[in-house]
Amino acid sequence: MTPVAGVGLAAVGMLVAVEGREARTRVAAVAASRGRGAVLRAAVLPGLGLVALAGGATGVVVLPRGWAQLVGPVVLLTAGLQWLVWAARRESGVVAGRDEGVVFEGVRLRMGAGGGGVGQTSPTHPTSPTLPTSLAHTPVRTSLRTPAPASARTETAGALLRAGAEVLVVTTAVAAAAVPRAWLPASALLFVVAVIAPGAIRHRPAGGLPERPAKAAVAVLLTAAGATAVTAGAVGVLPALLLPMAGLFVLALTRRKAPPAPVPDGDAPATRLRALRQFVLGDDLAVWCAVAVLVVAVRLPVAAFHRAFHRGPAAELLLTVLLLAVLSGTARRARTSTTP
Repeated sequence: MTPVAGVGLAAVGMLVAVEGREARTRVAAVAASRGRGAVLRAAVLPGLGLVALAGGATGVVVLPRGWAQLVGPVVLLTAGLQWLVWAARRESGVVAGRDEGVVFEGVRLRMGAGGGGVGQTSPTHPTSPTLPTSLAHTPVRTSLRTPAPASARTETAGALLRAGAEVLVVTTAVAAAAVPRAWLPASALLFVVAVIAPGAIRHRPAGGLPERPAKAAVAVLLTAAGATAVTAGAVGVLPALLLPMAGLFVLALTRRKAPPAPVPDGDAPATRLRALRQFVLGDDLAVWCAVAVLVVAVRLPVAAFHRAFHRGPAAELLLTVLLLAVLSGTARRARTSTTP
């Protein structure tokens, strides 16, 4: 197994755990409010959609290796840098961490038969073993946009499709870049479904690793696998792992107090459209610029530069500069947006 394959598969494993846990919390909340049957009925269409996506992913893996080895690393690096941007925001304390107990109770409120008016605040939570004591008596704000109760189909489909699509995209990129196995995307999808499925039976938030280190690990692993694969090994796996880790560590040292995590509101059409755009393109142009610079540097048809890039420290130096630009730009925009 190549170093890229090992790091890529580790990234897939962490991604399955993170995305599966988040989707399982929502599914569990729907099951607690509407029953297991409602979840199973709502999961049929998104499940079939994920099966179709898995079939398409298998087709991508069996493409001619020249195309697969070009596209797969680029997708990996792009996904890694997008995750790294959000990890940087969390480590800087600008973006609140996700609390599974708060999300669980928020979805249950939206699924409740009573609904909630615009701007209405619900009574305080009853004391619950699924919530920390500090949250058990915290007023929870219901949806500001949708007074009617949320749909079990919308909640379940959103949870399944987001988790399944994210895992399929990354796993397909890993398979195309370093692990040419057509069954890999479908296997990863089965694993993420196995993580989500108990939520329909056990009606409580999912446990697991704390969000910040888990998502930071996904970001570092994806970035390392993508950078190593894009540069065809000119950047070693160890430097590719250490560089983003060092950047996140520096941001964590200057971390400010994060705002409280809000209870998620219902999904309006504009919100779903924005989520789809962010899923496909991300929300930071610096990510795409960094990927383009690295790809052009690898493919630049200048013999002297090409040799220096692949035999000297030029590749690692370029990656360092790009990571500094992405992380410092993220931190600077975060400070500007939160400065009174």
